[in-house]
Amino acid sequence: MNVDLAALAALPARLAELEAKLRELEAKVASPDDGQLLDTDQAADLLQMKPQAVRQAAWRGSIPSVRIGRRLRFRRSQLLTLR
Repeated sequence: MNVDLAALAALPARLAELEAKLRELEAKVASPDDGQLLDTDQAADLLQMKPQAVRQAAWRGSIPSVRIGRRLRFRRSQLLTLR
């Protein structure tokens, strides 16, 4: 059985990176919603999608959105229910 010792040595650092990313994502989800409106880029980040995909989904009606003038905005609380 061949064991890659370099890969094993890198595991603690990788685990720390993943734990930090998990804490960051949990903070995004757990932060209180005060009717906050997000722009397309922020909504894409929250949903882990590309901005163009978010726009297309909003135009199709599969993601709830609000139009303010010509701009699309997304209620954070509604996006969190989609996850």
